[in-house]
Amino acid sequence: MLAVSVKNRFAWSQHPGIEQWLAQSRLDSFFASVRRVQPTDRDKLAVLQRYRGAVMPAMAKLPQLLASVG
Repeated sequence: MLAVSVKNRFAWSQHPGIEQWLAQSRLDSFFASVRRVQPTDRDKLAVLQRYRGAVMPAMAKLPQLLASVG
């Protein structure tokens, strides 16, 4: 489910209309909380930066990890 959700999220991010709709909906709870992080909150920004650096390598490994358990 995570793999599908992340792929969908990436696809949606390529379409500004869908991205805007998601930003205004309650379906986007994770990214809504990200948008509330203040520019002065260095600790949260550091965590988000670490997440951004890790998400693509993690997604690249996800098929391999899923294959190993199934």
